[in-house]
Amino acid sequence: MSVGTSEGCSGKVEEAEKFFLSALQEAKEGFGERDPHVASACNNLAELYRVKKEFDKAEPLYLEAINILEESFGPADIRVGAALRNLGQFYLMQRKLEEACVCYEIQVRVLGHGHVDISDTMYHLGMVLYMQGKEKEAEALIQDSIRILEEGGLGESSICVKRLRYLAQIYLKSNRPAEAENVLRKILHIMELSKGWNSLDTIYAAEALALTLQSTGNLKEAQSFLKDVLMPGKHYFQKTIFRDEHIREMFQIAT
Repeated sequence: MSVGTSEGCSGKVEEAEKFFLSALQEAKEGFGERDPHVASACNNLAELYRVKKEFDKAEPLYLEAINILEESFGPADIRVGAALRNLGQFYLMQRKLEEACVCYEIQVRVLGHGHVDISDTMYHLGMVLYMQGKEKEAEALIQDSIRILEEGGLGESSICVKRLRYLAQIYLKSNRPAEAENVLRKILHIMELSKGWNSLDTIYAAEALALTLQSTGNLKEAQSFLKDVLMPGKHYFQKTIFRDEHIREMFQIAT
């Protein structure tokens, strides 16, 4: 980044900070110190400080927003849950896992396990628990977050695919290749339906599955699989993406 560009970005951030500080003051004067509008202004300013990595300034604003919302709507309100999610992501960004875990657990209790909006929180809580070495609890939460997306008609979304990939990695790292294989087959099926075989994403999904098959000693199945799914598009990939070393190696295995 050039010096001029850096200074320009810095100037915009400083301008945004002045705007959010002014908005917070106006909310307090116009609605009162403990009004939900103040909570919203606190959260906006906290998000800016988070982006600037001024964490000491951001944290008290997140906490103030939560306190105001709890006073206004009660601790079980969905708006409190959303504010807790923001605070949880703030802690997770800093790898403060215990604090993030508390925020996410409270939000889950506030919204309930069946709520669509809770899917993101369950996934993030699962990530935190996995980092803490609590693999069973993490796996259950991530599976539930995927189930909620699927039941909400988002089973083929990029968000769901990302979570499926994370779940497959958990299985592989815990030496459960058969379960990882099932998840990777599901991902490949989604990619095939949504993007077709002329997509690099689909080919990478096929590669991940083939490598898993190879790791379990199923070399013939891996080779047969690659022939079935990759060779029909060989002409296309030779012209477009054969420059990728991984793709070339896959075709070598299949032939």
